[in-house]
Amino acid sequence: DNGSEQRLIKTIPNVGLRFVGDVSVKTVRAPSPAPVREWVMKHTVLLIAVVIATAAIGSGGWYWQKTSDERALSAQFARTEDAAISGYNNSRMFYASRYDCMRACLSATDFVCRSFDYYNTENACDLSEETAESIGGLKTDYELPQSYDHYARIMPTE
Repeated sequence: DNGSEQRLIKTIPNVGLRFVGDVSVKTVRAPSPAPVREWVMKHTVLLIAVVIATAAIGSGGWYWQKTSDERALSAQFARTEDAAISGYNNSRMFYASRYDCMRACLSATDFVCRSFDYYNTENACDLSEETAESIGGLKTDYELPQSYDHYARIMPTE
């Protein structure tokens, strides 16, 4: 209002002010739930399937990588079941898998590891610089309570 014309607020003498403008009600539609939430609700099964498929592919890739590494390690050793060269040990490892023992044998720096005996139930191995040939053959008549295997390193020919 500009003072000469009173379109919205009118002065009523000895009373005060009164609102005289037109009032109209306009309905405003509430916004719909978030579109992402609606999409998720409609496609829950699809999303679950995608999560499961992603997890399966990821774990499959991890398993394939792990087993290919283990196959590469195993290819460097010849295994003889229930045989050992006990008594010719340079180093012993406890709480190790046979692949841990293979890695340790390949990376030994204080001696040239040529073989190891792996005790399955103890998860232990004896790394040795000796080979079955150098000590006159493997012993197979040990009376040990656990199973054991001998792994001879396949040395590269020079």
